[in-house]
Amino acid sequence: MSHSQTEGHVRAVLTEDNSEVRDKFWALLQDELEEIVPLLAQSLDAAADFFEFADGNEYRGKVAWFIFSALQGYLISLRLLLDGLLLQSGNAQRQTLENIGMALVCSYPDLDILEHFEADQYSPSSAIQDAIRNADKLGANKEAIETIKQSSKFYDQFSHASKMTIALYSNFSEVQGLDIGGMYDPAKEQQYRKEGQARVRLARILPSFIAGVRKNASRSA
Repeated sequence: MSHSQTEGHVRAVLTEDNSEVRDKFWALLQDELEEIVPLLAQSLDAAADFFEFADGNEYRGKVAWFIFSALQGYLISLRLLLDGLLLQSGNAQRQTLENIGMALVCSYPDLDILEHFEADQYSPSSAIQDAIRNADKLGANKEAIETIKQSSKFYDQFSHASKMTIALYSNFSEVQGLDIGGMYDPAKEQQYRKEGQARVRLARILPSFIAGVRKNASRSA
């Protein structure tokens, strides 16, 4: 490839929408995505209702932003996956899980976690473990939170250089493995399916997660 061709390829990655890659992902994960879309829409509607519920209550309003951040992160992570940016999708998904943890632990005012967080005395990386520890108080499903914890540990790997991240940047279906920007690699279809299934499992618990946070936040004056 000549320098001018490479430059053109770089420009295309930066300016063009790669619908071909997204169409391939949609075809592979259509069943999962058709289940996710209404669940996510339901959750976003519940988040909007939560903001109305929080109107005039500063504490609830702050908790509402953790909920919205989790849902926004989920949506962006999913879009990155469909765009063939698996590594970046994993990074965004980890933030989604952490925001879920923060919404849970901050929803129970007596834990004082929101106060400590605002004083820079609490790390959100502890939120999921604290949600497990306080599951009974939070009225949370311990098994569901443990699943979130394991998923978060998995996505931790997406934040550091490793053999896995190198593999994600490689296209095993190309001779040299070099393919810049988003890609659909048929050799990774099994992993793509696992990602799709993981997103479905999380989407299924989002509505009940928001309902639980709202119940806890009702304790705030």
